[in-house]
Amino acid sequence: MPTLASTEAIDIAELTQTVDDARDVADPYKLPSFLRSLLDVRLADLKAKDAATDLKDGDRATAQRFVRDALDLLLLSSQRSYREWSERVGL
Repeated sequence: MPTLASTEAIDIAELTQTVDDARDVADPYKLPSFLRSLLDVRLADLKAKDAATDLKDGDRATAQRFVRDALDLLLLSSQRSYREWSERVGL
């Protein structure tokens, strides 16, 4: 799942690209080509890794089903235990 830090890094990198694209070639603050290409490569890599960790709707549904199944099993187990205990005690 994307974290706040990765989302923030993507936003900053995209902003840097936008500002750098608007700069004139003669602007002393324009990123040199090797830094711009490094930024582009690292941003693409970060986006790919971020997308790989993103939960899909199917993953959420599966996780919710596992949680529901576990809760149902816990409820059933506690009911059985109560019945067995009450039979032994004579309630």
